[in-house]
Amino acid sequence: MKKLISIAIGALALASSYASAALLTTTMHVDNNYKAYISTSDSVQGTLFGSGDYWPTGFQNQVQLNPGQDYYLHIYAGDEGGLASLLGQFSLTFKDHVFANGTQSLLSNTTDWLGNTTGFNGAYGTVIDQGQNGVGPWGYQSDIDSSARWIWVGDADNVDAVYLTTKISAVANVPEPTSIALLGLGCLGMGAVLRRKAKA
Repeated sequence: MKKLISIAIGALALASSYASAALLTTTMHVDNNYKAYISTSDSVQGTLFGSGDYWPTGFQNQVQLNPGQDYYLHIYAGDEGGLASLLGQFSLTFKDHVFANGTQSLLSNTTDWLGNTTGFNGAYGTVIDQGQNGVGPWGYQSDIDSSARWIWVGDADNVDAVYLTTKISAVANVPEPTSIALLGLGCLGMGAVLRRKAKA
C-alpha cells in the first residue's frame, strides 16, 4: 500500500512539473527596438507576446507553447539610425520542445537563425555576425551568455528593419500532464481497493 501511494505521489509530482512545460522565455537587447511573435508557420507573423525599445535594457518576455505543436519564433527588429543589431538568449522550460540546435537553450547566432528585410513570408536567408557579446559599440551585456552573437540582416548601418526567425520543434513521445495525473489517481484508487480488501 505504501509503495502504491509513493508511486501515485511521484506521478502527481511529475504531472505538476509537466504542467509548467513548454514555456518559452526570451531575453534580448535590440538596437533600437523589437517585437516578438510566436507562430505556427514561418510565413505568418503570429501572435505578439513581447517588445522592447531601449537597447541597453535586456527585455524579457514569456509565452506558453502547446504540446505536440511546432512553432516559429519571429522577431521584427527596427533601427532608428546608425549601426543596428540584436543580441539574445532563449530558453524552454521542458523537453517537449527543442530549438533549431536540438536543445532547450539558444543564443543569437548565424547558424540557427534566418532573416530577411521583406517580412515573415517564408523566404529567409542568412544573417550577418557583428561580433560576440562584449563587442563595441554595445559592450558586454551581463544578462546574456558571453557566447551570444550580435546579429542583423544585410548592411547594419543602412538597413533599418529586419525580420528574424528560428524554428521550435515539438518532441514526440513526451507524456502529457493529463496522462501522468491519471496514472497517479489510478494508483491511489487501486491502493484504496486493496486496503478495503485487507480490512475485510
